[in-house]
Amino acid sequence: MRHYKLAPTWKKSVVEYSTFMKDGILAKYELGWRWGDFLINIPETDEEFLEWVNKFSGFDTIEEAKENYSDIFENDSITDKYMAICGPDLESEFHELDDYDYEMLGMDDGCWSDWTISGFGSHDLTEEVKTELAEQLQEIYDEEYEEGLEQEGWTHKDYWTEIHGPVTLHECDEEGQEQ
Repeated sequence: MRHYKLAPTWKKSVVEYSTFMKDGILAKYELGWRWGDFLINIPETDEEFLEWVNKFSGFDTIEEAKENYSDIFENDSITDKYMAICGPDLESEFHELDDYDYEMLGMDDGCWSDWTISGFGSHDLTEEVKTELAEQLQEIYDEEYEEGLEQEGWTHKDYWTEIHGPVTLHECDEEGQEQ
């Protein structure tokens, strides 16, 4: 595997999301960061590419994957085919990190947090109730983080990280140290 350090170009563009569910109510927690660094792993061999494909695309064989990505594998002008498939598009201004084989190296200077509350089915909530619940959840989270929410009966459902803006990519070792 080749390793790259991925970082946002713009400050205040890294956002973590966590969702929690309780009694037909979905609570989404958003935490924004000024900066963040992530390790991205890019395959170098067909065997490593097959591992990536199994994890991210669901194909069983290298042949299936290459057929699916034939527009890249048949394009001679693309010299780094694995990077074109498995790495970030440096022209894009939105990156959902779950699209990559990544690890968080670190985040710096959390600068905002917000709760969004949604009710489902018979749990249609007024804006006033949503606001009150968001304030209660923030108090719990500020003191006990996710454990406090779980103690209150909330179930953690999902987590993802996004970068809203362009990114930089620098080759590094498997610990994230640039070479």
